[in-house]
Amino acid sequence: MMAKPTDRTMLSRLVDAYDRIEEESLGMGDPEFHEIEDQLFDAIVDSPYRAGYDGTITLEVSPP
Repeated sequence: MMAKPTDRTMLSRLVDAYDRIEEESLGMGDPEFHEIEDQLFDAIVDSPYRAGYDGTITLEVSPP
């Protein structure tokens, strides 16, 4: 059975959590930051999206 692709809503929630933690906490020194970072990375890899970073994370659909 194939894994269900990551949906845009879940990715958006992870991006929001990542950005919030990065802005409001110790960032790299916060254990929650690393947990969210790992989840976000895995979710992007499993999705049809690519991520860009220019101070904030942006998602775009990967070309076919």
